[in-house]
Amino acid sequence: MKLLITGSNGQLGNSIRVRINDILPQAECLFTDIEELDICNKEQVNTLIKEFSPDYLINCAAYTSVDKAESDSEAAFRINGEAPGILAAAMEAVSGCIIHISTDYVFSGQAFRPYTESQPTAPQGVYGKSKLKGELAVLANNSQAVIIRTSWLYSEFGHNFVKTMLRIARDRTSVGVGDDQIGSPTSALYLATALQRIVLRMVEDSSAPTGIYHYVNAGRASWAELAEYVFSVSRSLGGPYASVQKISSSEYPTPVRRPAFSVLATNKIQNDYAIYPEPWRLSVEKIVSELIKAEGK
Repeated sequence: MKLLITGSNGQLGNSIRVRINDILPQAECLFTDIEELDICNKEQVNTLIKEFSPDYLINCAAYTSVDKAESDSEAAFRINGEAPGILAAAMEAVSGCIIHISTDYVFSGQAFRPYTESQPTAPQGVYGKSKLKGELAVLANNSQAVIIRTSWLYSEFGHNFVKTMLRIARDRTSVGVGDDQIGSPTSALYLATALQRIVLRMVEDSSAPTGIYHYVNAGRASWAELAEYVFSVSRSLGGPYASVQKISSSEYPTPVRRPAFSVLATNKIQNDYAIYPEPWRLSVEKIVSELIKAEGK
């Protein structure tokens, strides 16, 4: 079985790399990022996929700068909206499946209950609109496509909220964090595990279900609540911590208004793939512990 991972230098791509031998030890894997493959270049994509002929492609590549996308919409739509369709079509040509990563930003963020996969989409900014366009392109160009929407990712890799809080706490005793946006903090490592379990199921069962799924860690929190828990765990381990001042997002306006509510329902992935996300507090505790250990406190 051959597996191609695009966008492999990001949080999720690196997390897949870490877990791959535990879950898919027999897979022949090719990890690519922009240096090895420009996913916007149709000729490059078609050549590489034809030569490697992967059975599965996990597309982790994305334009993720939510605010910058407003003034750089051409690049955002090219990477998030058009490139996924190029990848999906190339995989269809070799009878392969694409697993594409999407986001809670395809919704309006104005709900009061967890979003299900069947609810209407209503992205509010360029980032969300470009990601929704990518979803539609993937579904239109690959008959075996699986789309995984997720949110609030963190890991030991790259830049993310958990790492930012720990860094800030090394220099400050107090930090203001928004308390009016609610979501489900999600471990990229746990998501990587879920993605590989989906691949494993599809290898074993040719009739495995496809389509759109949600994966986030269980439970919900505001950014302020997440920060408080990060500091609580860090402090218990002798690491940096700070007091959290709960503030309104209006106190720090950004070019794009963040979703007030971005909790995603995971019933479908539980029912179809027997994947049961762990509570977010457990995953945060593990990541913070690893980060503190790696930094020697």
